[in-house]
Amino acid sequence: MVTAQYKLGLAHALGRGATHNASAAMVWFHRAAEQGHVAAQHNLGVMFYEGYGVDRDPGEALRWFRAAGERGDVDAQNKVGVMYANADGAPKDAAEAVKWFLLAAEQGSSQAQYNLGLMYYRGQGVAQDDVQAVRWFIKAAEQGHGFAQFNLAAMYSKGRGLPQNYIEAYSWALLALERGVATAIHACHRLETLMPAEDVAEAKRRKSAFRTYRAAKKTDDDKAASHSPRRPVS
Repeated sequence: MVTAQYKLGLAHALGRGATHNASAAMVWFHRAAEQGHVAAQHNLGVMFYEGYGVDRDPGEALRWFRAAGERGDVDAQNKVGVMYANADGAPKDAAEAVKWFLLAAEQGSSQAQYNLGLMYYRGQGVAQDDVQAVRWFIKAAEQGHGFAQFNLAAMYSKGRGLPQNYIEAYSWALLALERGVATAIHACHRLETLMPAEDVAEAKRRKSAFRTYRAAKKTDDDKAASHSPRRPVS
């Protein structure tokens, strides 16, 4: 019954197999969410946050994101962290934000890993710790998170949280640039003036090797996913 309610809400939300009707989607998501359906709780949070089919209510959105997050929804966990960090829907609470970012980061969310790295870097909700900041930036960067790659480049360049290494800094800055982080071009140009030609070449080789590794890993992950049960679209 609860799955059918969720699917009906999704059909109305997307206009697929039912009339596109945000208010009806709210009704069915709410029924499923009240019974503990995680994707319905998450979707209900999104609708309250965006004011889709209902008056915008960040506080109510936070309530439903928390409900989904408490049941392991990694995206909802990160959203809760962001809302506490930004005083959006609740008073600002950096320590609470760190708690939720950690839950999502430990499940592999690159965005949460990046956010957690920022909290350690800034000393918000947790003692300032460059080593921990680097640890989480690395985890996110290795998943292809552009801003984490850029921040990791900066940490290598300055020798914060790990030994200074211009080759690694330049390699990560190049990767960040490829991911669309426009400001990385300035870091690349600055590092080029500090490095001998052979080091620049080595950094570019490492960048290419990382891209090859990421492509191979994605292929393996896709193959594994094709043999795994699919989660409902949310």
